[in-house]
Amino acid sequence: MNIEKDLIYLLTIQDKVVLAGFGYFSTEQVSAEIHPVHHTFEAPSKKVTFTSDETNFDNTLVNYLSTTYNTPKAETINIVNNYISEVRTNIEKFGRFIFEGFGVLTKNEDGGYNFELNNDINLSVEAFGMENFTSPAIKREKVEPTQQAPKKRKSKAWLVILIIFVILTGAAVASWFVFPDYVKKGMYYAENQYYSIKDKIFSKDKKTDSKIDAKDDKKSEKKKSSKKDVKNILEGAFNEVVDTLNKALKKDTLKVNIEEKPVKNNPPVTPNTNNQAPIGSKMYYIVAGSFKSMENGQRYVDELKTKGYPNALMLDNPQNGFYTVAYCAYADKQTADQELKRINDKEQKGSWIICR
Repeated sequence: MNIEKDLIYLLTIQDKVVLAGFGYFSTEQVSAEIHPVHHTFEAPSKKVTFTSDETNFDNTLVNYLSTTYNTPKAETINIVNNYISEVRTNIEKFGRFIFEGFGVLTKNEDGGYNFELNNDINLSVEAFGMENFTSPAIKREKVEPTQQAPKKRKSKAWLVILIIFVILTGAAVASWFVFPDYVKKGMYYAENQYYSIKDKIFSKDKKTDSKIDAKDDKKSEKKKSSKKDVKNILEGAFNEVVDTLNKALKKDTLKVNIEEKPVKNNPPVTPNTNNQAPIGSKMYYIVAGSFKSMENGQRYVDELKTKGYPNALMLDNPQNGFYTVAYCAYADKQTADQELKRINDKEQKGSWIICR
């Protein structure tokens, strides 16, 4: 029988444990805290205090020990009384008593008691899976700005000329098959237009490159004017080609036969009106707690069933070495959310939903 270990468990699930005729331990929930200066994170925890009270003879500890270790109640009372006498004797003789694996109880000058909990113990269920840690401050490196030499603008004249040449060549080839009477005129016009555009673009590039070191505002104005000139040249060339094609189409007509493929009529899709969950669908479990050992998890399942949750269960596959206990399971997410809200309001806060 390890009374210190049982004290830790009882203070985890309730707020007060009495050492009959001597005093009682009480807990107070402490929220998680982030320190903005020291960059530390402290998980939710419980603050434990001890109060002297020789008139309180609550038998919660005795009943729990008698049930857990299956010992007679009278024998359990003697064990607890001897343990309390040992605590009282050590405090009167040495000024303190060490609860192994739990903490240290000392007596102050005013006659009261101070209890210091071990740093590696967290009695809060809400802190499951979280630990205290310190994050170092982020150090930002100073980067000195570097001056980059202005890059000369690369001329895109050859790309523009290539696009125009492809368009005009395609129009000439098409005209050869559609209206051969105008082929010679079209080819002659395309050749003249190609060299005309080439001369105009290169003349603009030479003027722009000679003044590349001017002020920024003048550069932007010249670039805008250069783009407008190229755009006007392209529009003029395109309009000339369109006019030539329109003249030819007045005498010749190009007919295009389009064969329509039959469209297959797919059968209408009927919506699934079955409200039952399909086979293999996931279930939504409302988690009540997690335990390191299977025995404690099964014990908590039995406790939930006695409290009015007949569908309480323990999940088969443990996650990260812990056995998860759930109040119940639902196939519908909305129903699970409603039940979770009711449990958090009525039973305990901190329950959550997992989907498997």
